[in-house]
Amino acid sequence: MPDAGVTFLLPRVIGLGRAMQMSMLGDVVDAEEAYRIGLVNNVVADDSLSEEARNLADRLAAMPTVALGRIKHSLYSSFERSVETALEAEGQTFCGFTQDHKEGLTAFFEKREPRFTGR
Repeated sequence: MPDAGVTFLLPRVIGLGRAMQMSMLGDVVDAEEAYRIGLVNNVVADDSLSEEARNLADRLAAMPTVALGRIKHSLYSSFERSVETALEAEGQTFCGFTQDHKEGLTAFFEKREPRFTGR
């Protein structure tokens, strides 16, 4: 039996019909099918999983982590709020006053890669 949290979110990710089919029948879904229906974002070979994970982690770590945290929180709470409420609550203005925002703008105008610090 699928976890209750997964069962709740699954229809939002892959649609009600597929979620019902998967939950009721319990059929195995291979990697390609999981990718095709939006259950996973990427499929990589077993021997390159660690490298791919490290590359993704490095990429995220180089980004403005305060803004990423706000985005993550906003997306999770979007199931319970209107767009207007979510934008107000998640501090679009707040992110505009962070050091990372300033660094992003400066780097853009100086035509260089930004160096975000998570502040």
